[in-house]
Amino acid sequence: MILRLFTEMGCLGLPPKGDIFQMSDKLKYSPILGRRPGVCAQIMCLLVFQNGSTFDLCLSLQVIPLDITVELQKQIMSELEILYKCDSPYIITFYSAFFVENRISICTEFMDGGSLDVYRRIPEHVLGRIAVAVVKGLTYLWSLKILHRDVKPSNMLVNTQGQVKLCDFGVSTQLVNSIAKTYVGTNAYMAPERISGEQYGIHSDVWSVGISFMELALGAFPYPQNPPVLPVGQFSENFVHFITQCMRRLPKERPAPNNLMEHAFILLYNDGNTEVVSMWVCRCLEERRAQRRM
Repeated sequence: MILRLFTEMGCLGLPPKGDIFQMSDKLKYSPILGRRPGVCAQIMCLLVFQNGSTFDLCLSLQVIPLDITVELQKQIMSELEILYKCDSPYIITFYSAFFVENRISICTEFMDGGSLDVYRRIPEHVLGRIAVAVVKGLTYLWSLKILHRDVKPSNMLVNTQGQVKLCDFGVSTQLVNSIAKTYVGTNAYMAPERISGEQYGIHSDVWSVGISFMELALGAFPYPQNPPVLPVGQFSENFVHFITQCMRRLPKERPAPNNLMEHAFILLYNDGNTEVVSMWVCRCLEERRAQRRM
């Protein structure tokens, strides 16, 4: 079976990225791992068995009912089109999507560490390498003139190999002259210009990077300040400066996307060392398993 990308009116015209599994393959669905907020989507792990008893492929499967609003359907299809053309080690891999009865199933790469919003306070030496991956992922999107518009910890995924990838482009949009007016995203992570309804561009994503990494460093969402600031003496000067620059109130004062990669905090941790993140993820997962056994 070749999986293709369909709409209610038929195929989108996008060729599949490859056969993911055949009708003869043995499939096994995990229990529900979670739900996608606002879309009533069930998220499961799909194991594909081709030969023998060991699985050959592990996918994340989102099953979304089609009795959702037309606006949400458009949002989902927009996400699929964006994911389809992305090819970056810092963006979640999209395999295919298909309709079955009254549901759409979306197959993407499975990240066994889950999203960063479920982790406690992250040590700075780990957070730095996560920041490198997130900035690289966003820089890639911006190079395609794609604005994410919903950068937040729950849209940053990790796995036990130490990889970090961005996901959930249901609220992403193609940039038109680097300016957008539509009101989409998660309020808590929005830049001031977005909340006030002004025109905004890629610098709004930069603000969201700042507030997200402040939350990950503190282990909790920062209480409202103008703008929020990190407590004195707990973090390195490079990290504090990185957050401060990202969260400048005026968009034009924030770093341009291509300048983020040149910041001292990013340069310090841009060493390709995935083992640091891998060890941290594995340790956190083991702690969770130990707590469940108690």
